[in-house]
Amino acid sequence: MTLKIGRNDPCPCGSGKKYKQCCANTSAAIVEEKKGHDGAVERALSWLMDKHRKAVHIAIEEMTFDGLSDEEREILEAQDKQTWQGIQLNATEWLLAEGHILVKGEHRRVSEYLLG
Repeated sequence: MTLKIGRNDPCPCGSGKKYKQCCANTSAAIVEEKKGHDGAVERALSWLMDKHRKAVHIAIEEMTFDGLSDEEREILEAQDKQTWQGIQLNATEWLLAEGHILVKGEHRRVSEYLLG
C-alpha cells in the first residue's frame, strides 16, 4: 500500500495546515521569510518535498512498512485517521533527523543533505 495523503488531509510536515495549502503547493509553502529557527522544520520539509518528493515518499513508506509481516501490515493499515496522522508526523520527523533518501543514485542522509 502506498501512503496516500489527501489534499484536504493535514500536512505530514506538522504545520497544521491542509496538505493542499502547504507542501502540495510550494508557492503557498514559501509564504513569508521567517527568522531564526521558527518554521525551520516546515521550510526544510517544503524544500525536500519540492526537490525530492518521490524519494521522500519512498523513504517514509519503507520506514513505515519494511520488516512487517502481512498481519502486522494489516493492523497498521487499519488504524484510524488520527493515528495515521501521528504516524505520518513521526515518520516525517524521523526522516529529517535520521532518514536517508536516494539522490541521483546515491543514498544521502537527509539531515546532512539539508545542511550541506
